[in-house]
Parts: sequence; structure tokens; C-alpha cells
Amino acid sequence: MIRKGITLVLMAGLSLVSVACRNGETGGGVKVAAPAASPADLPLPAAAALRTAQDLGEKGLNLVFEARGEPVAAAAAYRERLSGAGWRLVAEAEEGTFMSFRKGSRSVAVGVSGTEGVTSISLAYVAPL
Repeated sequence: MIRKGITLVLMAGLSLVSVACRNGETGGGVKVAAPAASPADLPLPAAAALRTAQDLGEKGLNLVFEARGEPVAAAAAYRERLSGAGWRLVAEAEEGTFMSFRKGSRSVAVGVSGTEGVTSISLAYVAPL
């Protein structure tokens, strides 16, 4: 649960991840700073709070975000953001609960799930070998 005025700082490998929250909401008041290892052309989910980050070095990174709303709507919105950034959808299951995208030799797997109006969005980015 997000509390009013909290700033959370996580260490992810050697990368610093910062999440600032205003008004106690995960909506438009959330600011997410991408981990240093996050590629510039990999958009992060909009209006979401970063919950965990794992920097895998040259192999990639794992990120988990949380947002208010329904999983199907969150999956559709993130699918559009990734496609708009040039990522090609290569596989999808059950209305976007799992999606796989590629861009060149890089890939990102996206898992979306939710309960009681809170949606988790998990990203597993794999860097080229």
C-alpha cells in the first residue's frame, strides 16, 4: 500500500531506483525513475509505482510495478506503449496477461495480474548476448 508523501529508494545491483509518491495514489502523482540499466527505448508502465527492481548486469533486468485498475486495461495500455516505441508483439496469452515483445535482438516478457483493483505488471528485459 502506498502512503502519503513517501519516497522509496531501492538498491538494484549497483543501480539506484527512486520512486516518489504524492497524494497517496498510484495514479498521475507517481514518479518512476528507471534503473540505470533500463534501455532508453523501453517505456515503463504509465501511472505505476515501482515495487521491485533487479539489475542482472549485461543479461538484462527484472522490474515489478503496481497500478490501480483492471489487468486487462493495464495490459492493453502497456501493449500500446511498447508498440509505439517500436517493440514488436511476438506472443500474447489470455487478453494480455502474458506478452512477449522483440526489438532487434532484445526481448521483454510482460506479465500482468491483479486483484481488488490493484494490478501488478512484471517486466523481464533480456539484453542481447
